[in-house]
Formats: sequence, structure tokens, C-alpha cells
Amino acid sequence: MLPALLPSLQYALLLALILALGCLWRRWRNSLLTLVLGVCIASSYGGWQLHHRLDQPRIDVTLSGEVEGLPVSRNGRLQFVLGISQVLTDSQTAIRLRKVKLSDYESDVELRTGDQVVVRARLKPPRGLYNPEAFDLERHYLASGLDARGYVREWVELKPSAPGPWQWRQMLRDHLTEHYDRVAATTLMALVLGERVAFTDRERDVLRITGTAHLMVVSGLHVAVVAGFAWFLGRLASAVCAGVTGNRTCIRVLPLVFVVTLVTVYAWLAGWGLPVQRAWLMMLVFVLGSWRLLELTAWQRWRWALVVVVSIQPLAVLEAGTWLSFTAVALIILASQSGASVKRWADMPAAWAKIQLSLFLGMLPITVLYFQQFNPLGILVNLIAVPLLTMVVWVLPLVLPLAVSLPALRGHVEAFIAQYWQGLEWAADVAGLYMTTIKPDAGLVLLSLLIGCCALLPLGWLYRLLACVAFLPLLWVKQTPLESGRFEALVFDVGQGQAVLVKTAAGNVLYDTGPGYRSGGAAFDYAIAPYLRAEGINQLHTLILSHDDMDHSGGYEALLREVQVDRLLAGEPEQRKGSIACVDQRWVMGGTEFRVLPAYSGSTEALASNERSCVLSVRNEKCSLLLTGDLGHSGEYRLLSAGRVQPHTWLIAGHHGSRDSTSTELLEQVQPRRVLISAGFANHFGHPHPEVLQRLGAHKIPWVETGNAGAITLSANADGCLLSQHRQTKKRYWTAG
Repeated sequence: MLPALLPSLQYALLLALILALGCLWRRWRNSLLTLVLGVCIASSYGGWQLHHRLDQPRIDVTLSGEVEGLPVSRNGRLQFVLGISQVLTDSQTAIRLRKVKLSDYESDVELRTGDQVVVRARLKPPRGLYNPEAFDLERHYLASGLDARGYVREWVELKPSAPGPWQWRQMLRDHLTEHYDRVAATTLMALVLGERVAFTDRERDVLRITGTAHLMVVSGLHVAVVAGFAWFLGRLASAVCAGVTGNRTCIRVLPLVFVVTLVTVYAWLAGWGLPVQRAWLMMLVFVLGSWRLLELTAWQRWRWALVVVVSIQPLAVLEAGTWLSFTAVALIILASQSGASVKRWADMPAAWAKIQLSLFLGMLPITVLYFQQFNPLGILVNLIAVPLLTMVVWVLPLVLPLAVSLPALRGHVEAFIAQYWQGLEWAADVAGLYMTTIKPDAGLVLLSLLIGCCALLPLGWLYRLLACVAFLPLLWVKQTPLESGRFEALVFDVGQGQAVLVKTAAGNVLYDTGPGYRSGGAAFDYAIAPYLRAEGINQLHTLILSHDDMDHSGGYEALLREVQVDRLLAGEPEQRKGSIACVDQRWVMGGTEFRVLPAYSGSTEALASNERSCVLSVRNEKCSLLLTGDLGHSGEYRLLSAGRVQPHTWLIAGHHGSRDSTSTELLEQVQPRRVLISAGFANHFGHPHPEVLQRLGAHKIPWVETGNAGAITLSANADGCLLSQHRQTKKRYWTAG
């Protein structure tokens, strides 16, 4: 954990030396030596991964290698991972590349697992959008061994791979896609191949609301189900073996061989992702104790499994999946030791209900901390869904091969899966099933977890119910409101787009929603929505869509699934039903003044989309912020000639720092202390343009860009006008920049 909190691995040696000095105290020597070993392992792992990572902003190279995993093709965009065998370049950092993630836009290339390819590609470092509460994609890239990402500029050579076992995953996906309906194929691919990209937004919402999303992610539960099935088969085989040969050793060995073999095959089919690797390692540690006849308790095996996992994957200590898996196993052990064991078939329902209740209560703090949600009826849904999943996983090895020659059986599979989803749809609409919470403080989570553990102990029901009260503070956390007259503006890192949230004491205003993509989806889902959930923001006083370009309004549909919008202002109101034109208007909210400043009087329908951008001024007694959307020079001149613009503390550069915006005249009138530029890292537009940077330099105005800084927070309070950059405030050793 300690190296994972360091801003740079340069501090790891100093940390190890300090801990080593502590070994002079005999009482702490053994523990500190173990801690030093852990620091060295985690730091060496991080240094090795960083050694291979591309550190140049952009580079064109020729790559040859083999396609790994399953290529994904959607809406004309092909994505695949290339395991590199050779890099043709003079760059020393590029020569060290091991694996890269590539895209090909508007591609007609058919790619399969194991294909040998030679491509000319433009590569960038494996950076991600960096926002508060959002998924850390750069950490994921580092842990996955992805050293760069980019896009294909030219296909030089494509050599299809010969048929073989490495093609099984590809052939199985092709079979499911061709012979099953979309819902059945998507579900089966998730359960068998670990591929979830084909789920619709509605299906993802249903899984999240019902608390069953974990059932469609191949992880510890699925590995445990397969291990149980393999153990059963192994016991049957061992009985036959012992009866035929008279050798009693096979009674102990064969079930373990079946477990390791079948679980390894399933892990490979599921893509061998990081969660699958962790589950496989945990299973292996538990099995090896029985293999070697070691007298290890369940808790000793649990601890050794944790040690092995975090030693091989040090960054797993920061993954929600790690703690969900190990907490679930610990709760099952605890429940089984406190009377949830099954001695008769009649005991099974009660034992199963007790385990599910233990899992629900024990994992509640982790669920609230990581996902800010609470499913009061989720335990009832899982009581039904988990056994159904277990049955499906057990019968699939038999059903899928038979369904190839029996179309009627395939129809039954599709009907069963359709009924399963219909049940989830019904459960998702039940009132009270799903509640959102605000992200609690880590200290509150730890305290609630320690007290709440008493509810899992073999005590009387009255004491257990009293212990459950410890969980209540997690569910009703209240966000500390801003003081009247203060505002905060968060300029999200959304890549080549824009989204700015302004928070006041009386409500929130969002200016633009970030980009949407031609291949589907929007940056809103993973750049903005996690922050809104963590802060408990489910309602906006005003949403302003500066204009209707996809890089500014592409997240609108995704936003409507998350929050309620009381009022919608739009630069192109005819494109958005129920919106109001951005005419000259002013309102005060929480002591903060908002003012819309139209650049043009009269009708604007004949203007280009960029020139219809809404201009917003936000101001309190000390600080102010001006947003101009994609307004060009002509719009800026008209805005200035109308005498509408006053000096502002902060200015967000127009059109992402494009040459035709943020004119000299605007800078002279606004006189900003700092200019903020919302643009993607190493974007192909070349934003911010060198001429814009020259103008800022000529006026001695410092600037900061979201592509390099991550999300930018502007705080207008009694202490003054403060600016912070997320890549600096939450700097980790894998964080770029």
C-alpha cells in the first residue's frame, strides 16, 4: 500500500531506509523487515512497468506483433491489443514497448485473435482522463502492462493465424454472435468470455440498480462456481479410480487436479484479466494447502492468498474488486464457522440465506465507499440470481456443444436468458430497491465496519440488530454545503471537449456535458458521472449547452439518466426539445451571480454553430469566471463592442485554444489572472494553437491545460481565488505529467 501512495518511486528508497532503521528495535524487527520486503517488491514492480511505458507525447512507428485477446469492432471502430515482437524506430523508449492498444477508425479490416500484423501507427503514452472520483485508467494501463495506445495509420501486412487452441475464444464468440439473439449472446459472452462491451446502457443500469453487476463480471464468484463443479466431477472420477485400481490416493488428488485444470481453462477462456488472475491465485493457494496436506486453517489460507495476490499484483491493493473478493470470502468463512454450515439438505435454504445476509451487511461499507449505492432489496434479488447463475455456469459446458446440433435447445437457452433479464427489469422498477449515497469519509467507513462486524458474530439477534445501527451513518451522509457567496467551478478533464460544473450554496450549474463519440458512448459516463454520484448531485438548477457540437453536448443523453435538470439553456434551442435560448439574462444563486451574455442581437439561426455559443459569466465579490464556448473572433468582437464584458479572474479559452478564438482584444478587456484550456492531451487538432500561447505570453498570462493538469478546480472563497490541478493534488507514481 505504501508505494501506491507515493507521488514518485524516487521516495521508495528513502521509505525503505527509514523502515530498515526501525529494525534496530528488536520488538518491531520481524514486522518491519516484512514491511521493507513488501515496499521493495511493490517499488520494483512499479519501476519495471514504468521502464517500458512510452514517455513521448506522440510518435509514429512501425510495429509488428500478434493480436492478443478479442478484437472489438463497433460502429466502424476497430480496437485491439497488439503484443509487440518488433518496433522499427530509433526511439529507445519505443523499442522497450511490450504491448499496445490500437484503434482503427472507419476500418473494414477483419481481425482475429492470434493474427500476425505489421502496422504503421501513431502512439501516445497510455494516459487517461484524470478527474476526481473517476476510474484511474492510467493505473489500469500500468497494471495490465499496456505501454502505449494509439491508432493505425496504415496496414502493412496481415497474416491470419493458423487454426489452433488459441482460436477457441474467437471461435466461441463468433458462434455465440451468429447463432444466438443479441441478449443471449451478450450474456453468454459475459459469463464465458468475460466480454461486457455489448451490453446496452439500459442493461448496465439494470445490473447496477439490482446489485447484480458482479454476476456479469468474471471474478471470484464465477471461479468458485467452476471450482465447485470441478470438485464434484473430480470426486466422481476418484470414486471410479479407487474402485478400479484400489489406490486411495486418487480420492485426494483427482478432485484437486480437476479443480486446478478446469479453473485454469475457464480463466483462460474468460480472457485472463486482472480480476480473473486474482481469483485464480486465491483458488490456487486454497487448493495447494490440501494438495500438500498442510494443516492450514481457512483463515491462514485466506491470508496467504492475499499475500500472494498483492505480491504479484501490488496495485491490487487499490482495486475495489480485490477487497470485494477477499471480503466476500472472509464473510463466507465467518458465516460457516458461526453456524451456517450444511449438514442436511433441509439446512441448505437457511444456511444460504444466512450467508447472503452476511455478505450484504459485511460488504455494505465497501459498496458505499466505492460505488455510492445501497440496495435494500438487493439481498432478495441475489438470493435468486446467484443460484440461477451457478446452475447456468454448471450446465453451459454440456448445453453449448449440444445446442450446435439441436436448434430447439438453443431456443430454450435464449428463452431462459430472456426470462432472467425480464426478472431483473421487474426488480429494477421496484420502489426502494436502489438508493444513492454520498461518498463517506474513509474514517467513517472503517469505524462503521469495525462496529458492524459485531452483527456477524454468533451473538443474540438483539445485539446484532444494535450493531447494524453502525451502518446508518454511511447511508445518510450529508454533503457540507458551500457558504453563501462562495462558488466552486470544476473544469472536467473530458479530452477534446468541455464540461464545467459550478457549485454554489443554493444549487449547481453545468456548462456543457463533454464529448460524445461516433463509436458510441460519451465521456460523461466515466469522467463526470462518478463525481456527481460521490457528491450526491442528482439535480441541476441549470444546464447550459453552449451549442450543439458533439464535443460540447455529446453527453446530454447520458446526463439525463443520472440527474434531473430543472432548466435547460441552449445556444441552438431548436436542436434540444424544451430548451430556452441563451438570451440576455441574469440570476443570483447562493450569493453568486450568473449572467448570460449574448454575442449577437436578434436571430442567430443563420450563424455557424460555433458562433451561436452561449457566453456565461459567474461572479461573486472576489472572483469571477468567463466561459465563451467555441465563440470565434467575430463573436468576441461583437461581444466586446456591445460593452458586455468586464474583467474576470479566470477565462476559459474559446474553442479549446483554437487559433480563431481568445483574441488579443478579448484578453485585454477580460484581463484574466489565469487562462484555462479544455483540450485533449496530444490531440490531433494541435490545440492549444501556438498563436494562442504566443498571445498569452505577450500579455504575461499563465495558462493551464486539462490535458496536462487533469481536472481543474477553481475555488472562490474567503481565502481568495484559488486554483488546483488534479494531477498535482492526487499525484501517484504512475500518474503521467
